Amino acid sequence: MPEATERQRGYVAALQLSSAFTPQVVIDGRHSFVGSDRQRIAAAIAAAPGKILIDAVVASGELVISLPASGDSHHYDVNLVAYFPQATTQVGRARIPAVRSLNSIS
Repeated sequence: MPEATERQRGYVAALQLSSAFTPQVVIDGRHSFVGSDRQRIAAAIAAAPGKILIDAVVASGELVISLPASGDSHHYDVNLVAYFPQATTQVGRARIPAVRSLNSIS
């Protein structure tokens, strides 16, 4: 996926990383965290400058996200992430013959 590769290159540059990967959490485009590090994530969110309040509602089966009107020339990216709280992946070949599927829980 060229988009994912390009996004990872952007993370390397913006976050000054030594290698490319997709961080679990990025705050203010400058800090990355492991998703389980709730205390540091909460502190980074609280310290982030320029918070923008958004409104998200489901209307007629569609998600509608609204940003406040702005008179400045700033442009904003809104990234929406969907995930499965639980997923099962079928394993074609496994080192342990008895393993035929992997269960992931988020």
